[in-house]
Amino acid sequence: MKYALLAFLILAILLSTCSPTVLPTYEPNLTEVNLQAKFEVPEEFTADAPADVMKYLVWLPDGFHDDSEKTWPLIFFLHGSGSDESDSAFVMSSGLPEVLYTGDQPDDFPFVVVSPQALAGLPWWGGVTPDILMALLDEVTELYQIDQSRLYLTGLSMGGYGSWLLTAA
Repeated sequence: MKYALLAFLILAILLSTCSPTVLPTYEPNLTEVNLQAKFEVPEEFTADAPADVMKYLVWLPDGFHDDSEKTWPLIFFLHGSGSDESDSAFVMSSGLPEVLYTGDQPDDFPFVVVSPQALAGLPWWGGVTPDILMALLDEVTELYQIDQSRLYLTGLSMGGYGSWLLTAA
């Protein structure tokens, strides 16, 4: 009985020190992460794509709107596997989008960051996805004043593998 009481007290102390995990809610904030920007899949790929729109997040650095002639480096970030729904919260849950959402990037971070959402049921290298990513890259370089000589591609997990394959294509 004495050991049972002691074990119960130790368990109670351990449990009282644990705090529940609270998942963040992802809403637009001052980091200028634009939820659910949309890229219309070019017509030549729609027959083989599971959707006619690829959603993506875009992060614009401080001073982006100050000079319409300035060009910016682009980081194109591909997320890992785990969700094939159009869920920006998933895209912002890890990697560079999470860092930008939480504001943990360096004070001087002069990059435009684009993070597309994978099409349902396809990895980054599946089907026409590489072609769609290249078309998205063409569109964002035009829309967001991107310096074509400073394009950076990276990813996490499935996105890392997709990055390697996309550069080899």
